[in-house]
Amino acid sequence: MEKRGLTKSQIESKTTAVVLDIIANSGHKYTEIWENEASESKKLNYLRREVQDCEDTIKYKKALISKFDQEVGRAKEHRIHCEDYIDEFNKSLMECESETGRDSMKAAQMFVNTVSVDTKYDNTAFIIGLASILSRGGISPISELKKINKKLPDVDKWIEYPRL
Repeated sequence: MEKRGLTKSQIESKTTAVVLDIIANSGHKYTEIWENEASESKKLNYLRREVQDCEDTIKYKKALISKFDQEVGRAKEHRIHCEDYIDEFNKSLMECESETGRDSMKAAQMFVNTVSVDTKYDNTAFIIGLASILSRGGISPISELKKINKKLPDVDKWIEYPRL
């Protein structure tokens, strides 16, 4: 058939099976074989697609696991860094010469942990606030802020900052 110019799909078609049944006078034997092979081929192709889907899912899950492992590693490093920071801070607190110094450091640390700095003005206000805490009220935050923003009201005459 190939030598007579038929293509592969023509040779493998149902027509070939029907012609064989007619020539061999075999009823539907070759047609049934062809239909069974076609059915098995469809099942095989379906199973191949299923296997490929499973392999793709496995690759995706492995990538997720890898990403999760990296995140866990970063979290562990961050935790270790935080623990080291806390240990170092507590050590520095114990080395303060007075209880007042320790209290100032604790207040300053709480201030640092709770304030959000989003702009340059926030940064300036942050520095002034921290200076006021560390100086135990020796620096007036409002008068310092008035130096860069003249529009702020003069409230220092009404507020007495406690000396901590």
